[in-house]
Amino acid sequence: DITWQGLPLTVSAAPTPSSPYILNCITADHAITVTFSNTYNIMASLLSPNGSISPSGTTAVPCGTNQTYTMTPNPGYYLAGLTIDGFGSTNPISPYTFTNVNAGHSIGAFFSLNPTVTATTDPTMGTISPNGTTTVPYGTNQTYTITPAPGYAVYDVKIDGQSYGPIKTYTFNNVKTSHAITATFVVQIFTINASAGAHGTITPSGTQTLRYGATQQYWMTPATGYHIESFVVDGTTITDPAVLSYSYYTFSNITASHTISVTFAPTMYALTINASNGTVTKNPSSATYISGGVVTLTANPAAGYAFSSWSGDLSGTNSPAAIMMDANKTVTANFTPRTYTLTVGASPSAGGGVTRTPDKQFYNYGDIVTLTATPTAAYSFTSWSGVASATNTATITINDNKTVTANFTPKTYVISVLQGANGSIKPGTMTFNYGASQNYTITPNAGYGIASVVVDGTAVANAPSNYFFATIAAAHSITATFKSSGLAVFLTDAVANNENSVTVSWVVTDPATGALTANYNRIDIYRQDGGSGTYQCIGSIIGNAQHIKSFTDTFDLPRYPTHSYQVIAVGPNGSSPASSPMSVSTSLPAPESFKFSALTSTSATLCWKNPANIGDGYREIQVFRNGTLFRRLAGTSTSFIDSGLTPGKSYTYCIRGVKSNMWGDYYSAYTATIIK
Repeated sequence: DITWQGLPLTVSAAPTPSSPYILNCITADHAITVTFSNTYNIMASLLSPNGSISPSGTTAVPCGTNQTYTMTPNPGYYLAGLTIDGFGSTNPISPYTFTNVNAGHSIGAFFSLNPTVTATTDPTMGTISPNGTTTVPYGTNQTYTITPAPGYAVYDVKIDGQSYGPIKTYTFNNVKTSHAITATFVVQIFTINASAGAHGTITPSGTQTLRYGATQQYWMTPATGYHIESFVVDGTTITDPAVLSYSYYTFSNITASHTISVTFAPTMYALTINASNGTVTKNPSSATYISGGVVTLTANPAAGYAFSSWSGDLSGTNSPAAIMMDANKTVTANFTPRTYTLTVGASPSAGGGVTRTPDKQFYNYGDIVTLTATPTAAYSFTSWSGVASATNTATITINDNKTVTANFTPKTYVISVLQGANGSIKPGTMTFNYGASQNYTITPNAGYGIASVVVDGTAVANAPSNYFFATIAAAHSITATFKSSGLAVFLTDAVANNENSVTVSWVVTDPATGALTANYNRIDIYRQDGGSGTYQCIGSIIGNAQHIKSFTDTFDLPRYPTHSYQVIAVGPNGSSPASSPMSVSTSLPAPESFKFSALTSTSATLCWKNPANIGDGYREIQVFRNGTLFRRLAGTSTSFIDSGLTPGKSYTYCIRGVKSNMWGDYYSAYTATIIK
């Protein structure tokens, strides 16, 4: 449009009127014609098929008025967009109105297919409604309902591939794009939770998982001595006698979850007691008892009666007795007139006896019995055990089984001992039971003899060294006196003849005068070996033909290197004191005169002499060089040549003799060492 003084102008040949209109680069003549109008043109066009715009084409609109356009999509399409004066609309609407038109305009409409929603599922497990593909008018809502088939449940619903879980409905709001909805189903699972109280079980127990339509049976088992107390299914107590009697319950065609629980109670039984001439104590005491419970029954007889036995549902003669309650039971306690035993005895049994008056095997309750204790000759009555009495006669009233013992003590006697000086009597003063026996030994000191023995004031002939009291039945006394033996013995010499022989010599004197005496009849020789231990008697010489005596000892001498001797003289008045000891050595003598008889730079000749007092000689000669045994020679050897020596080297030598007896080898001392 071209305006002039405010009015529209029309320029001929111009495709679109405009003002101002410019002629550029004029090189020829031109003509311009302008026409004027009071209307404006609005151009309406379709930018896509599948719809219409009304009015269509170019519409002249009076200046200052309004012009409305209606866009109508074909079926299945919607108005997708508008362009106004070349600009796209973000919110295409129909109809659209140009108001107060004072310029030219243009409008274009664009149509698109409506969106769809595709619904899918497995029809054997459930449905989704509407099913299949549904065209949804643009911008409207579409609701879907998901319904599982019987025995199934919604597992998941996915919207455009995204999981929404087991929902039952879903609405697509303000649909502007296509969508997809998919429903999946799973077999419906139910649970049954089974529980049992104490003292019984339910099988199966705990939580069971079951499919829709399944069947599940439960068994209730009471423990021994119990029964079903209550039985609850889904909160409802079951009282059906068949269920309680047969202890089972069945869930059939399961279409929901359930609970089942059972409690148990003890079965109780009655215990009836019958008793005459006594009572029965029940422990525990109750009118009824739990099944399996144990009741202890104690029979309590009346005075003068004794429990004899049980009858009924309990047998035996023991009281207390136990009975197990596994049914209603009846027990009778039987009592009989009571009798008692009276047991009498003596302690010790050898001490005496007891008599009973009257003397019966059994006594009735309340009987009175007289007891008399009679001791034997060796005992005295002292007391009663089981009855109170200070004398050997007692009375006892029978009210129970009784045991009475008469106690006796042995009669005792003293043997008094009185000994004089220079001796002893063994044992000393002692107390003995009646009938005992005892030997007494009278021993004079060394150098003394027994002068007299007096028993109970009467001297005993020949003054014995032993006196025997047999079957002691009274007190006794024993006295001994002692006198000097009149003998003293002295060792005069002890000489080792060789390692196997020692000769000892002695003299016997009267200690009162110091003169030699022959008033003895035996000499005893004693020896101690190795410097310790006791002296042992190794021989005796009988007779007194000579005042000076000697004894040659050859008994087992080589076992020890030294020996000590003592002698004792025995005469009619006793023994002398032991002589002072005298010691002697019987060590094996060493070889003598050990020396070199010849020497060279490489040899040494050794020589020696064997001593004369070695009896049958050495068994062998041992030669030691530089402290080590290196040659064994015959016992008769008296020389040895050691050859092959190293010139300039020092050598030391010594030798010793060796003999043997039944206890092994024994050796002489080493000779002095000689050096080459």
